[in-house]
Amino acid sequence: MDMADQTPRGKAAESRCDPRAHTYDVQEILPEEYGLFLSHLLRLDARTREDRFGMAASDQFLRQYVETTRAVGTLVLVSIEAGQVRASAELRPVPDPDAAEATVCVEPAWRGRGIATRLMSQIVDEAKSRGVRRLYVRCLATNAAMRSLAAKFTPHLVLDATDVTGRIDAVRWRVRHPLHALVRRVLVGARAALSARA
Repeated sequence: MDMADQTPRGKAAESRCDPRAHTYDVQEILPEEYGLFLSHLLRLDARTREDRFGMAASDQFLRQYVETTRAVGTLVLVSIEAGQVRASAELRPVPDPDAAEATVCVEPAWRGRGIATRLMSQIVDEAKSRGVRRLYVRCLATNAAMRSLAAKFTPHLVLDATDVTGRIDAVRWRVRHPLHALVRRVLVGARAALSARA
């Protein structure tokens, strides 16, 4: 079965949902929710896909991307509203064991609610808890929203002809709560157990 065809867990999916009527919880994705993650990416319009991936991204590319994300053990945080992933963030491994790459993506209708900042904050928390010293954020120079988000977390932004790269010093990042990462992992385990019983 195609991952994008999976039935959302929890609340029934709604075709129309007012983003202003919701609060936004961020949680680590469960294995059975990768179909929701794929559906989230497939809903992105061409401009948003280009902003997120730095190039045109076909449906087939997105399907392969999600498979690879799952295979390499990327940490994926999501905001699920009305049974659908509406925003996501990733902590992606890179060859340097002391470094990682962070990405954030919020569907256009759900922007302006502080979700991206919350996702990025939690990604940096997770990076520090996993021993990552340097966290990189890369985006197109034309991606004003991502440039603005990165600037909230680091003054180290380097602009070239087409791209912007930000470096966040995770070692100096102040984790919002020392037990934050541990609590998240406990909650993920509890969610997985409840899902298995459903």
